Amino acid sequence: MAQRSTRYLDFVDATGAAQKALDNGPPPGSMVVMSTGIFVTILEKCAFEFSYLPAGQTETRTIQRAVNTIPWYRGTLYANVHAIRIGSGVPTAVITGKVTNPSTTDQLSFVKSGAALLSLSLIGASAPSLLDVAASDLGPYLQFDVSATQHATTPTFIYFEISLGLLLRAL
Repeated sequence: MAQRSTRYLDFVDATGAAQKALDNGPPPGSMVVMSTGIFVTILEKCAFEFSYLPAGQTETRTIQRAVNTIPWYRGTLYANVHAIRIGSGVPTAVITGKVTNPSTTDQLSFVKSGAALLSLSLIGASAPSLLDVAASDLGPYLQFDVSATQHATTPTFIYFEISLGLLLRAL
């Protein structure tokens, strides 16, 4: 079997893994295959700390660079909030999924500009809770990021533990 070059790609190949699971028996632990779609684990339980940010500053971290969504039309992002502590004021914490089309020959990030296709705000969430957001016409790949913005004048604590999953359906 030919090995795919991933020199510049760090991606979750939902289609290939789904086909392999169907060909070789039970799916891997990070994916559940259904007759009308698949559920892909985007992020296992992970803690994020942004309390160190100075007032008014934003930081964005990429969780997954490219999740293959070529054969899928609809997607629902699920966030399990395991723990959360966000101070008062107006800090923000957001998980986003943006359309991307990575290149195997270029390290540049080719992400569609503008608003995110999938966007979940963690402000107002409590633990434990389940948040979700759905979208259609997903594009070829999705990049998932988590970002936080500190309060404009008085820095506060921003800490949360989340796990993420993506339900993909053809129709």
